[in-house]
Amino acid sequence: MTYDGQFLRSLTCCNDKIYAVNSDCFIGHVLIQVDIVPVKGKGGDVIIQLVMFGVCPYSESNRERHDLFIKGYDTELFCVNVYYLWKTKKIADVPLFRLDIGSIKSEELECLKKWDVSDKKWDIIEEVDFEELRDLGITLNMWEEMKDLKDGIFYADLGRDGSIYYNPTVGSELGGGGYIHIRDRMEEILHVYHVRDKTIIPSPMPSRVVSTTHVSMWEGTRLEDDDVEDKCTTTFKQ
Repeated sequence: MTYDGQFLRSLTCCNDKIYAVNSDCFIGHVLIQVDIVPVKGKGGDVIIQLVMFGVCPYSESNRERHDLFIKGYDTELFCVNVYYLWKTKKIADVPLFRLDIGSIKSEELECLKKWDVSDKKWDIIEEVDFEELRDLGITLNMWEEMKDLKDGIFYADLGRDGSIYYNPTVGSELGGGGYIHIRDRMEEILHVYHVRDKTIIPSPMPSRVVSTTHVSMWEGTRLEDDDVEDKCTTTFKQ
């Protein structure tokens, strides 16, 4: 058991592999590849191997804390960071990053094979040497910060199961993309962040949104509040 009681979270599938986030490491959030290997001659038995895949990207923003989601789509892995203001705890910034898993060469990750995920004392800096930290830093350069989401949207749920939904072409279908929609932990406010303009506006959750899945909740939000994109054009500064 790790100190926050949650070793892996935000599991997602990308390029036929499973990835998850570990937040126990003292350096921040790290990306873990979850390999499920069948055991020969053991029927349906499998071995689950946890492989270090590098550091999750982050912003230099001076905030108290942040939540992080990862979401896979085809060969692309996305990382959504939700940053908060120090005093008010309001959402202040939502930087979005992308990693093309399909373009990574195996030799680029050779430096990470020395990391033993099962034994590493993630919260003790003395257990990690400078060379290991440098190797982790190399993986940060693989991520690209996105300046525009174009026709795509994300829907992230800070409450319930911390799920995230992604649609790359919703703009062409519903008249406007480029937004990250975030439901707060109290399930009362929907924060709408425009990736290109870096603006955010909070609005009450539509009363008819009563579904239990993030996909149907997003669809319900659109049905209830057809002018949500018009509201999003208003700049909200915190």
